[in-house]
Amino acid sequence: MIFKPKSRFKIAIKWFPIEFFVVIVSFLCGWLINQTVFKPTYTASSNIVIQRDIGKNKSKQQRNAARKLDSENVTQFNVVPRKRWVLNTANEYAYTHYGTWQSLTDLSESVSATAIPKQPKLRLSVTSSSKAVARQNLTAFSYAVKTAIDTVDDYQVKIGKVEVNYQLTGSKKNVYKYALIVGIFLAVITPYLVMMIRGEEDGDKDAS
Repeated sequence: MIFKPKSRFKIAIKWFPIEFFVVIVSFLCGWLINQTVFKPTYTASSNIVIQRDIGKNKSKQQRNAARKLDSENVTQFNVVPRKRWVLNTANEYAYTHYGTWQSLTDLSESVSATAIPKQPKLRLSVTSSSKAVARQNLTAFSYAVKTAIDTVDDYQVKIGKVEVNYQLTGSKKNVYKYALIVGIFLAVITPYLVMMIRGEEDGDKDAS
């Protein structure tokens, strides 16, 4: 079959509903693959404010200097969530309150802590394939980290608001990308395959 540019455009317009349907079906196939093969990933996070108790009799300049020092020193707490006794505390808390018992290795791999630049805050994050478990483990780790830091003299710890986000893994993104590419390809060739099967060889005549 030979099609001129004008006839190709007319065919694309005529078959647009079918082409759009093919793309949607391909995308849904990608979604189905992700749901059955790749587990979703949820990340629960909260900010932990870590500041020293500077007393009430300090000047404004002394307070500002102390807060600046707190912001600089917060990086030292990045490793706290992965300390063995902190992991044990978090695991015991999760088991006591939620009835879940997890290996320390799994817990260690699921948790991370990063100091927020220029702020006396630690960003604590926990990942899981379950939204509920991610939130529960974050609560458990928040308690464990607070307990650990509270043992350090003159430090006060405050737990911030919990946020839970759904994240696409690299594999999931690739599946969606390839599903979309395949869908577009199939949508483009579908009209011509159908016309070929029907024996409609005159493209200009069919498109007119």
